[in-house]
Amino acid sequence: MFLKRLISLILVLSFIKALLVYSQTSIPLDKYLDLKKFGTSDQEMILKEIRKDFVNKEYKKVIEEFEKIGLFLRVNAEDMFLLSQAYLYTGNPEKAIDLAERTQSLKRGTSLYCEAGLLKVKALLILDKKPEAEKVLRELKGSFCVEEFKEKMNILESIAKNKIWEEDLSSKLLKEYLEELYEDRFNYLILKGKTKEAEKLAFEFINLTGDYRRGKDFFFKLAETYFKFGKIDEAKKYYQLIITEWDLTKEATISKFRLYQITYEKAKIKELLPPKTLEDLLMFITQIKTKYTEDKDLVEEASFLEIKVNFDRKNLERVRELSKEFIKGYSQSKYLSEVKKLYCEASVLIVSQYFLGGKVKTLREIAENEDEYLRESACGDFYYALGKEFFTYRIYGVSLDYFLTAYTYNLSKNNIPDLYLKLAYLADLYGETEIFKLLWEKVNQNLKEDLRSSPFFLYLKAKSIMDKNLKEALSIIKNLPYEKDFILLRKELYYKAYTKALEDKNYALAYEILRDSSFGNDPNGYILILSETLDRAPDFFEKILKEALEKFPQNREIRFLEVYYLTKKGDLKKSKEIMETLLKEKDYFSFYAKQQQKIQNLTQRVQEIVY
Repeated sequence: MFLKRLISLILVLSFIKALLVYSQTSIPLDKYLDLKKFGTSDQEMILKEIRKDFVNKEYKKVIEEFEKIGLFLRVNAEDMFLLSQAYLYTGNPEKAIDLAERTQSLKRGTSLYCEAGLLKVKALLILDKKPEAEKVLRELKGSFCVEEFKEKMNILESIAKNKIWEEDLSSKLLKEYLEELYEDRFNYLILKGKTKEAEKLAFEFINLTGDYRRGKDFFFKLAETYFKFGKIDEAKKYYQLIITEWDLTKEATISKFRLYQITYEKAKIKELLPPKTLEDLLMFITQIKTKYTEDKDLVEEASFLEIKVNFDRKNLERVRELSKEFIKGYSQSKYLSEVKKLYCEASVLIVSQYFLGGKVKTLREIAENEDEYLRESACGDFYYALGKEFFTYRIYGVSLDYFLTAYTYNLSKNNIPDLYLKLAYLADLYGETEIFKLLWEKVNQNLKEDLRSSPFFLYLKAKSIMDKNLKEALSIIKNLPYEKDFILLRKELYYKAYTKALEDKNYALAYEILRDSSFGNDPNGYILILSETLDRAPDFFEKILKEALEKFPQNREIRFLEVYYLTKKGDLKKSKEIMETLLKEKDYFSFYAKQQQKIQNLTQRVQEIVY
């Protein structure tokens, strides 16, 4: 029983300890508990890598690795001091002071305690806090540290008091400390964006040390900082200086790249840039991507620029290829959203090109195989463009599939109204009345001005109001274009309007529709209205018959209706003449003519008997 209670108590205390650690961090509890699973061997491996980077003077990499996982490492005082130095050398003296103080608290009475104190003094000098630096030095001088580090303390004290030329100091150590402090303060000013102060410090350093070769590092950082803050003229000045004085170096190569980049980005109309300029820019991008892979930020930026340049050069397949590589390799990049946008735009632009080039199969393969990239890029526009092409060629089943996919992949707002319109048309085509009603409502809610003249909108609107307002529907039909693709739509609507007018016994309106150029050249239209008016409106029938015979004198159906009308009217002589002509024609219609002739002969005999 006691053992169980003891185990429970240990578990509770462990949980409380975890909560206390969690309360001192800014990450969620679940993540903390999960990441605590790092084993000792893993931690040692990570620390070993960090130490290796420090020896190679890759201080930025040291900090990046530590900031990723350092919170969960059991960092000893030595590693903490190593990290404080990395922060100092990369322009973050505040963080360096914090870690140096932690190191001191862990290593009281040791040499490391003194070294951490000296680092704190350097950091305060970099921050231009000389009184605080002198105070720390006094504390160190009053401690056991003075025995081992007296010379270093004296040098730092003389620097803090601006008395470096008045003291009897080791010139080698003084030079080392001065160079280190100048460089670290320069990095600090650069990080803070204080370019003018950094510029002044760089020239002071060169004058003080006489080491002009070191100017390359200072001037390159200045150029990059000016470029970052958009001060292009100042940046160009230093890039050109580096190319002139230190050609064939990494900094010179990057400077050349930057100058081409500036020329490219400054051009308002990229198409007017000389092809050689763009080719050279792409060449430097390739060099950076292959030779300077350790500079990840630069490679990332160059990769992004390569995509932009190829997009402007209309190398759409290259854009798509590079974009997919970028999306896969730089999932946290600040350029990612722009790359996805360019990938999507390039994918949309190839649709019409590939259709014209007969590469329809390739497009369908892209839609299937690049689904992940298209979804991640929210590129519903690609599927929409693909659907539009199939829609144009009246392959409606395939277009419908792509339209529905487009809608689920975050289609651009500009394309949504047209998508609703085309879906409404397809719903109407397939007889999906309820779906059509819902979509038609969406069409009208999202209607854009340019869609008001769309043939498909006019078609659906005319069709939807025809039963209630035939005249308004007709006025809409008249606005439909006479282009080849829409002739069938016009004919369909006119036929519906025509039959509706006949159904309503509005023969005058039906006749008006009949005479429309796109419908009146069809004899079937005349046959239909003649059949309707033969018994119901004889006067109207006679007027239309005359016109029909003038337009279609050889049409047998119309001539047969004429015979029927003449017989009914009692004009047997004329109807007989027409019938004899029809009897000579060798087809199915002569049968009806013979039947009609029998009726005529019988009628004539009856008349003779009566009269």
